[in-house]
Amino acid sequence: MPAQKDFKRVLLLGFEGATLHTLQYFFSSHRFGKKFQIVDSVPKADWVIFNADQPKQKDELRDYLYERVALPAVVVSIKEVSWLNSVALLKPFSASDLEAAIRALQNKASDGLLPWVVDAEAATNTLNAEQAEQAEQAEQAEQAEQAEQAEQAEQASRGSNVTELKIAAKKRALLKKRKAEQLAKLRAEKAHNRRSSDKPNGRVPSSSGAGASGAGSSGVNTHAVAAVATSPNKSVETNAAALLPIIEKKKALEDQLTAPSIDKKHVSDMATVFGHLPDLDWSQEADRRRLQISLDGMLLPWIEKAVADGREKSSSVAIDGLHLRLEYLPWTDCFVTNLTEEVLYTVMTSRFGMGELSIKFGDVIEEDLQDGLGFSERVMTAQDLLWLSGLWTVQGRILPNDDPTRTRRLKYAPECVRNIAVPEVHAVINLWQTRPMSAFQVISELQIPQRYVFGVMAAATTAQLFEY
Repeated sequence: MPAQKDFKRVLLLGFEGATLHTLQYFFSSHRFGKKFQIVDSVPKADWVIFNADQPKQKDELRDYLYERVALPAVVVSIKEVSWLNSVALLKPFSASDLEAAIRALQNKASDGLLPWVVDAEAATNTLNAEQAEQAEQAEQAEQAEQAEQAEQAEQASRGSNVTELKIAAKKRALLKKRKAEQLAKLRAEKAHNRRSSDKPNGRVPSSSGAGASGAGSSGVNTHAVAAVATSPNKSVETNAAALLPIIEKKKALEDQLTAPSIDKKHVSDMATVFGHLPDLDWSQEADRRRLQISLDGMLLPWIEKAVADGREKSSSVAIDGLHLRLEYLPWTDCFVTNLTEEVLYTVMTSRFGMGELSIKFGDVIEEDLQDGLGFSERVMTAQDLLWLSGLWTVQGRILPNDDPTRTRRLKYAPECVRNIAVPEVHAVINLWQTRPMSAFQVISELQIPQRYVFGVMAAATTAQLFEY
């Protein structure tokens, strides 16, 4: 059984982009990884590292690994999988996690627990079929990419009305700021003239007003968006509120916890939050690939892991590698950070290399809170940060393993949503609270681009605010 005895040649299967380069770097530079050789086909490999988060059903991917690869595997996934002939490796993972998974697979092989042996002729046939399928998928992806670029060019030339409103509001705010000092000097002698000339420049459209005026040429159902976006929100319930009394005796900390956690002006100006992806057909595999975002190397899984570890261990947990503070306190269900909103948005949309980020114990203990410790840094509820993490990370796409056809109902929206001046967001939120609906039902009823609904869906899913 040479495939089990040698165990030196590894095939990286199903990875691309930054993740593929990160794995290649591990095997070319890491002390343990340099013991192995990366190969480019199944017949040459002794074992594989397999991506289980590809845009296909888990059963299809499992059967593909069993029947067409038939090699021992380290199976990488964002959720736990228990497949035969393999060792699971959960995302996010560090270099030491990957090394541990490889050693576990080696131990299984040496103990005779991995019975599969590659049939060279069958593997060659499989490879040929796989290469043909990959070539066809690459051609479809290229055509889809060209279509997306054309759509983006068209959008850039004509722009959506909602974006135009944002740009106009931004220009008005900038003009008002530049003229503020001059107007202050002239206020005493030209009060009436200043009011009449400056009022048009000082107006900022409300969420409902932007929705009503921004639907003319974009195809948005104006009345539906305006009606739903302006309907009263349901009362917001947060777990954090029940946990705060322990530190309410310090007014400084209380003020920070109740202060708005988002700069309203900045959020309303971010036209790229929902990306520029055109509406795509979920039933087509090439479109599904474009719609589903890979979280490999992104900060979102580490934030979720920090919350999970903190709650499980009842200990403060920090994310190491950002060179700035991002620490979760389970006793108040809050994050303490010195990251500005701009930096948070940047790190949410960036990809980190393997080993750059990790989890460590935080600096705060529960007794500190009982003693009335205050923070000079920003304090955000975990629910707010998780919501914004999901929204900013996906850029109008879909989280791995999520299904937009699945019916769900939004329980409520977190406090940070009130500072997002995008009428489509409030329309989606208010409609999704009324009854269980799939994402496509929401899109159909509001007649708005998919990216707004998918962005809200990712945010609510990350913050665990859906009922299924």
